[in-house]
Amino acid sequence: MSLEREANRLAESYLRIFLSRFRYRLFSLKNVKETKWWSSFFKTASFFSQEKEWDPYKYVLFVFDINEKPLPFVLVNKGMWQSYKEHCQTRTNDKDNIVAKSLLTTFNEIKDWSLKNKYDTISVEKFFKDPKNFLFLKRGKFSPYFLATSRSFIKMYNTLGKEEREQIITEDDLMIKRLTVTNNKKISNKLKEVLGEEFVDFN
Repeated sequence: MSLEREANRLAESYLRIFLSRFRYRLFSLKNVKETKWWSSFFKTASFFSQEKEWDPYKYVLFVFDINEKPLPFVLVNKGMWQSYKEHCQTRTNDKDNIVAKSLLTTFNEIKDWSLKNKYDTISVEKFFKDPKNFLFLKRGKFSPYFLATSRSFIKMYNTLGKEEREQIITEDDLMIKRLTVTNNKKISNKLKEVLGEEFVDFN
């Protein structure tokens, strides 16, 4: 496999998606090797093109889906590539089952807590504001997929300081987990049905 060819494929994929979202060219494919962006495309290909998940277009699309306007150097980030790999793995049935079970476990815990505390309906906001549950939240007890699609959690999350937010879950991870759920129509439709207005997607 030629690294230069894979870097070119990556640059072409990036430009194609960039042009579909913005009204100007960040670079031209004719002279991309002479731009400051070429090193990012070449390094990305050098780091990841030997892995089975390598698909330049799908990787770039993933990065654009979780970032408003990512510049090429974002592609080189090994954490981003790892998140992409995890995202690819969610396409398998086994991973789908893991996501569904994770969501169900946290949902049932909130439902049982709401009943125990005599709320008429499931009270996600009150659940996460409870001091004991908030402590568990910091310890990573609850499903990150549920957190990423819970309107009440997102509202509370946005009131916290940066250090406290990242102790619970990073903003990038929230976006990635939400993308995982919304890309699975069976799971996302069920969540919409169960949670109603509490469910958050990318719309």
